Amino acid sequence: MEINSELNDILMAAFNEAKQRNHEYLTPEHIVYASLYFNSGEEIIKGSGGDIENLKKKIEQFFTDKIPQVSNDSEPIQSVSFKNVMERAIWH
Repeated sequence: MEINSELNDILMAAFNEAKQRNHEYLTPEHIVYASLYFNSGEEIIKGSGGDIENLKKKIEQFFTDKIPQVSNDSEPIQSVSFKNVMERAIWH
């Protein structure tokens, strides 16, 4: 699958965010969170009437409450839901 450079940057940012936070899993929420720091993601949320800063805070709270943490030397594992999102994106 060939993806454009911005999507690749968002996916890498999502992975790096999960790794930096020592999260056990890489989830779709990491993708959404990372996309909020890119123009295209910001435009989509704002264009839909969303509040970027509020969404960031809610996702950060989700990370704190719901994503297990592991030791610093492990890499995040793709969650089933992450794999499903990627598979559906490929089909589209």
